[in-house]
Amino acid sequence: MLRALRTLGFALVCAAASAAPAAAVEVNTLLPWNDGAPPPLALTDLQGRPYDLPKLRGKTVIVNFWATWCVPCREEMPSLAALAARSQGRIVVLAVDVGEAPARVERFVARYPVDVPILLDAHGDTAAAWRVGVYPSSFVVGADGRVHAWIAGALDWQDAAIVHQVETAAAAPAR
Repeated sequence: MLRALRTLGFALVCAAASAAPAAAVEVNTLLPWNDGAPPPLALTDLQGRPYDLPKLRGKTVIVNFWATWCVPCREEMPSLAALAARSQGRIVVLAVDVGEAPARVERFVARYPVDVPILLDAHGDTAAAWRVGVYPSSFVVGADGRVHAWIAGALDWQDAAIVHQVETAAAAPAR
């Protein structure tokens, strides 16, 4: 029951954000992360390949929580994929679909292909551990394995200031 209420709450927030005027909801900046180490993230992608955040240390990772029904999520995805492609492997985007059946996500990706790993958080446990309350939500994990910044809501990942923030996290030495 709690999971159903949480999913309904996410849906209502996302629907409200997509229905509001763009100027009222547009926040085009990453916020500093002050909550310590990143929560666990060990999921599989649509092909069944495992992804474990600590194994990506040395690269900057953008963890993006999204859902196929979320319009801002769908609008944001191409700029995330473009950022990853432009980085030539230095930046990895992990697009974590929350709470949806794999078949639904596969249909979405077939219709709207993106060149980033699509991970499945079928029950929303990982999203809950990361305290995701709005879709999309993204977290920038530096090469040092620390979360440097986050955003609750869509972002233009091609914006020069955003790219600079991500590249600064990428420059943080791995520990």
